[in-house]
Amino acid sequence: MFTKVSVKTTEYLSFKASCSHRAKKIRSQRGGGVLPLLLVTFMGILLVLAVFSWRFTSILGTHQEQTTATQAAALAAARAMSRIVINDAQFGHMSLTDSAPKGNGVIAGDGYGLTVRSYNEILATIRLDMIIADSIGDPTMKQYADADYQALMSAKDRLTQTLLSAANGQQQLDRDGTPINVVAEAIDAYNSNVVRIGGRGATLVPGSLKISIGCIPGTRTNIQIPQPETYSNTPAAAQENRFYRAYVNVPYSGKDFIFSAIHDSIFLVDHAKFQVTPALPYYVPSIVRAEADEQYQGNSAVPGSEGQHVVHVVACAQCGTPPEPHNAPGALFVSFPDGKLAEISKIADLRTEPKLNTTQLALRTTTPGDDYPQGQLGGTVTGFAPSASQMWSRVFYDWLRRGGPTVNVKAIIGMQTDAIAPSFAGDDLGFLNVYTFYSTGDSKGWVKKRSLQANPRIYGMVSDQQLVATSIDAFLAPSIGYPFDVTFIDNVYRPGTANGGKHGGEPLVDARLNNPVLTSSSQNMPILGSLGLPRGRYNSYTWGGKYGGSAYYFFKEHLIRPPSPNDTPPGGANAPQPGQAQTSSASAGGLRPTYANEGMAGEVAFHKEKFMTPCQIDKYLVTGY
Repeated sequence: MFTKVSVKTTEYLSFKASCSHRAKKIRSQRGGGVLPLLLVTFMGILLVLAVFSWRFTSILGTHQEQTTATQAAALAAARAMSRIVINDAQFGHMSLTDSAPKGNGVIAGDGYGLTVRSYNEILATIRLDMIIADSIGDPTMKQYADADYQALMSAKDRLTQTLLSAANGQQQLDRDGTPINVVAEAIDAYNSNVVRIGGRGATLVPGSLKISIGCIPGTRTNIQIPQPETYSNTPAAAQENRFYRAYVNVPYSGKDFIFSAIHDSIFLVDHAKFQVTPALPYYVPSIVRAEADEQYQGNSAVPGSEGQHVVHVVACAQCGTPPEPHNAPGALFVSFPDGKLAEISKIADLRTEPKLNTTQLALRTTTPGDDYPQGQLGGTVTGFAPSASQMWSRVFYDWLRRGGPTVNVKAIIGMQTDAIAPSFAGDDLGFLNVYTFYSTGDSKGWVKKRSLQANPRIYGMVSDQQLVATSIDAFLAPSIGYPFDVTFIDNVYRPGTANGGKHGGEPLVDARLNNPVLTSSSQNMPILGSLGLPRGRYNSYTWGGKYGGSAYYFFKEHLIRPPSPNDTPPGGANAPQPGQAQTSSASAGGLRPTYANEGMAGEVAFHKEKFMTPCQIDKYLVTGY
């Protein structure tokens, strides 16, 4: 029994071993079939991912390529738009941006270049001058600012239409008179910046690159709000760091003021915010949008990438350039060459003195082509016949707007009550006050005053096609007992080449700016040559047997009465002399002498008529002689 059991046990063990071997063989056979299947599946997935990755990278690369090229096109178009210049009859050469006075397209009749002023600067200056007019209580000056505002609304329509035409491919002009084609410059920039990595035969779809111009509300400009800020009338939402925000209405005195998006440089902006029809009363567009389609041929060797593909991209850029610094906007002369007047002791008296409010003036311009007295005086200026005080507001306003939008309101308010005469001046001390603006540093926009020695026989030049006026009846100063001729010169009344004459309404060189500065030790110096007469006691000479000296000959006889062929001034050392004859540029487009150095923008002068006895004064008041 023992042996039988042993045999069965052996068979059992042998059978068990055989089953185990078969099971292992089956498992081994099954495992060998799954693994290749898994490998094949895995490789297939990798291949799909690789193809997708290639396609995605290709599409992404083409999009980035086209984005970069379209951005370059937008920047080029904004650069071209920034250079477009129009010539306006009221404001001269105007653009979206400022430009220095050089270029063949902005040359005045004297051969010197003229500054191109930005729309934003002109608009900001008008708003500032309205605020100043209200702050000093000058309604006449406010009227002049209102008239400029209305004129600018017409000018901005012309500028806007010019920009829209440029976006449609019409040629415009820059300051050199060179044609500008905005669309062509954008296409050149696109083609110069595209990198062909997106497939075979990648090209710009013909006619697909389009340029449009609009706005993005809320961006910052480079135009400063009025200073000090307490006078700015500018809410926080309309400014950023004391600069106006673009396309945000900042109304003043019932008028809308909307500034364009112009900064110190040209840069890309968010195209998703671009607008063509914002909810504003008006606007001048300065955001340029470029959009284009690029097509490329897919790779036929790669499944799924065959055929043509098109990518559409949009980019926007903001126009810009640094503002002009206004180095030397011009000097305002307030002249008392025959001594001070108690009636005119401060600047405000020039518009509030009752006698000046009733002193009527004769106005003239020069005949076309030359200055006075080198040339002749022309016809009467039509449109207004102001009193002396109103004419002062005109001269003061035109000097003020030359200062631009950085003029300090508080400085102008303080100027109104500043004593005109030097503290040591007597009735016989002739003097000339020169008012200019600081153009740099912390004092920028403030007023600088210099008191200079004055010679009663030296007169300022009247710029071609600008304004000169003198009193029809003399201003009799009770404090002195003598009649005075009140004379005004406004050399910056009409800017630009359309109506501004040979100098384009720029200040004139005036040698009197080099006169010695008055000090207490120089007040008694004689100025009448060998006569050695005290300053101011007598006018420089009499002329034609009439009472009246230099002023009478220089202005009154020619402004009020028709000039006669026999009108010649007396000769000798005391004959009248102009401040300085103007010269022309040695080369076309040269830098004007008064761009970096002050020239005479305007003047009011009180010239005493010839010394009179009381009887002569009574006769003068009756007969005018």
